Amino acid sequence: MIELPEKLDFSKADWLLESFRSMRGQDLTLSGQSVKFVGTLCAQILQVAATEWKTTGHKLTVDASVAFWADLALLGLKENVLSCVVSK
Repeated sequence: MIELPEKLDFSKADWLLESFRSMRGQDLTLSGQSVKFVGTLCAQILQVAATEWKTTGHKLTVDASVAFWADLALLGLKENVLSCVVSK
């Protein structure tokens, strides 16, 4: 499981990328109920990771706040991420 911080901004991008890399090849849950902001770079990392999990046949579960999904929607990525998520 990856516990997402309140702010997924530029300063968290390296951490987020490394977190995904360390979990490759297995089912994954993102816990993001405390997320209040998702910036562009982290949203792109989330999109790429969601696509990778779908492509490799692993389950990606996202339990995230309304703000998390709202920010992805503002960036035009909500539907792309949702299409890759097994459950939410």
